[in-house]
Amino acid sequence: MKPTIRQLKLITGYSVKDWPGACGMICHRILDSEIVYGTFVKGVWSGITNYTPESLFWLDDEYLQMAHPRHCWIETIDGNILDATRWVFEGVKPYVYYGKNDYYKEYNCSDCRYFVGCDRIRAGLGACESYTEIMKG
Repeated sequence: MKPTIRQLKLITGYSVKDWPGACGMICHRILDSEIVYGTFVKGVWSGITNYTPESLFWLDDEYLQMAHPRHCWIETIDGNILDATRWVFEGVKPYVYYGKNDYYKEYNCSDCRYFVGCDRIRAGLGACESYTEIMKG
């Protein structure tokens, strides 16, 4: 079952405007609610990213803007991807993505050296949950 934005707002307890940079927390709340069954996955988003000054991903360093942003999502028991925050990357109106794995690449902890800001992740700042602080800090 694909949950709606409205259902997820109730489950998470957060307004959609607070979801950018909180993909990990959103995924955990969805899984804890048992509205969807699947596995929490960390990795990178390799699709088109909205690099405008208004976006979460705007940085003055062009190199960092070309990197694939860290991300978290749910792989459902039927093998699809459920991503409640994909819209943040795309710079579009909020929606819940449910479909094939098109732009998602999983990385486990041993692969985190490939992430921009990895040394800060290893220092305990977290991956997706601290995205805003890592990228703007």
